[in-house]
Amino acid sequence: MVIVDGLITWEPRANTPVDMINVNETLLKLARYYDIRHVTFDKWNSAGSIQMLQNVGIHAEDLSFSSAQQFSMYRNLKMLVYNNMIQIPGEQEGTIKELKYLKVAGNRITHDTYGKDRADAVAAAAWSAPGEVMACAELTRNRCVSVQDFRMGLHRGPPQRDSLSA
Repeated sequence: MVIVDGLITWEPRANTPVDMINVNETLLKLARYYDIRHVTFDKWNSAGSIQMLQNVGIHAEDLSFSSAQQFSMYRNLKMLVYNNMIQIPGEQEGTIKELKYLKVAGNRITHDTYGKDRADAVAAAAWSAPGEVMACAELTRNRCVSVQDFRMGLHRGPPQRDSLSA
């Protein structure tokens, strides 16, 4: 089961770019509060954010996917959706629209009216979530705190997360 706890988006407005200082401050606060150890980005405007997180000791990287990898990610997401194995917050109407209106054009997954940034973030998080949890369990030999544990109050301190896609 993959649970998307939340999804934050920044959208530019006419003649007003996205406030990258706010983006970086928000990412840093979330990473510290939730003890996030690994953050992935797409290639668009991410270099400064990656450097900022790396400078404070958080593993951050540009995770650009080939067309074949994107198809694999979205096939995985489709399987999770069809088998009721993913939960996306109800207030994410924009994300649901993006997922609903994705198109295949040749060897690419593309979009129409609604874009696909949120859809890519959900697909990448769902793709990496099981691997991140398994890697954490194998590498540390410690019990990783799950979302279910956190909701049941079995954690100590803020919930621990292993991965964040931006």
